[in-house]
Amino acid sequence: LNVDMCLFFDIETSFPCCTDTSLSLNDGSNQCDRGGLVLRNTPCAGYVPGSPRAEAASAVELFAGKRPGGGFNDDSRPFFNAFESAWNKATTNGLSDLVPLLRSPTSSPTKSPSDSPSLPQPSAS
Repeated sequence: LNVDMCLFFDIETSFPCCTDTSLSLNDGSNQCDRGGLVLRNTPCAGYVPGSPRAEAASAVELFAGKRPGGGFNDDSRPFFNAFESAWNKATTNGLSDLVPLLRSPTSSPTKSPSDSPSLPQPSAS
């Protein structure tokens, strides 16, 4: 997500820049060189230690899985593990008597509907 990249890189001090200068397009050109900008040698800067945004950058690095050679992996497990824990805390906060929702077991398939509905019969008066 672009939001994640904005949290990870200090784009305020290094824009315009390229988040992953090692990637190429199908035609072999560098993916950072677009729209008249040549940014293949202009990686985005990270936050300096002690920056108020360093904690957010660390979370992005954890969840996006920064590769040692640059870029990020496609492993979503760290995010889903953290989300599961957070969801459990958020949905059970202050409640101790919760039980799992269970489907009612059916011993046979649902019965077919009856014949077409009948029309009201006029009363004999």
